[in-house]
This record gives sequence, C-alpha cells and structure tokens, in this order.
Amino acid sequence: CHLPFIKFCRDNGRVGESDSALYEAFDVLYDYDAFPYCEKIFEDGKPMEEWVDALIRQDAELPQNAIKLRYLENHDTDRISQYVKDWPLWKNWTALQFTLKGMPLVYHGQEIRTSHRPDIFTADPIAWKEDDAAADWIRTLAHLHKTLFSAQPVIDYEIDETHPVLRISRDGYAGA
Repeated sequence: CHLPFIKFCRDNGRVGESDSALYEAFDVLYDYDAFPYCEKIFEDGKPMEEWVDALIRQDAELPQNAIKLRYLENHDTDRISQYVKDWPLWKNWTALQFTLKGMPLVYHGQEIRTSHRPDIFTADPIAWKEDDAAADWIRTLAHLHKTLFSAQPVIDYEIDETHPVLRISRDGYAGA
C-alpha cells in the first residue's frame, strides 16, 4: 500500500487498509510501498539502499506468500524510458524487474521503450514502432522468470554504491 494514501484515508474517516489486511482479499498487490524508493533512484539519483531496505521490509512484514506486482512504470508514474535512455541500463532495470520476488508487470508500451505517458481517461493507442530487441528481451526475461524461479524465493541483496551496482541472488542464481 502507498503509506501516505493510507494515512490520508484514515485521517479522513475512510477505510485505509494495510497490505497485510488487503492480502486477505487479494492475491496480488501493486508495489506501492517500495516503488516510491525506486522512483527516487530514477528521478533524483538517490542511492539504492532505501529501496532495498523497503524490499527487505516487505519480506519481513508481509505474509510469506505475499505477491507484489513489480513494475518500472504504471498508470500513476512516468515511463522508465523517460529516465533510463541508455540501452544496456534499460535492459538491466528490466531484468531486475523480472528478478524480484513477485509478478512482473510490463505496462502499456514498455516493450517498445516509449517515453510518452498515457492518459488513462483518453484513448491512447500504442504506436507500435519496431523495437524487436526490447520486445525480445522482455520475452526472454518472462521465459526465465517462469521456468527458473520459484514463487516464494529466497532473495539476497548486495549493494555496491561505489559503481552503483545491486547484486541479487535468487533461488541459487546470482547476477548484477
């Protein structure tokens, strides 16, 4: 859950449920509690440590079988391609999205690396330009995610802020 929104709801006499309570009704929740820390990396160049701490907090506080919807962009955020223009870095961030515990969400044209933010209240068809490399990369990652990773993995995070690099070990597979 997005903590400021939950607080706003509760402060105004509305229902504001925590993620733990919402998992009683839903199988999957958006990553609204940790993703704002990831956004700070894109938007402000913040270190990865706060985001990794939020991911660890999820594993410690949420039900063991909790599934988060992992995304780099959605209807509430700017596009990842607006911030990450470098092809190898875009590939790394997308690979990370598929490596984290949870269910990856590829949103509205991410696979063509568009930077245009859609308006959810107006028809906004995707301009399918040719970007076979990005689409192929996402297909490969989806296949690896489905075939290699367990649903409830053990994940270890190691941050090297001097480069900056985040190394993840998941289900015995390690990468940086």
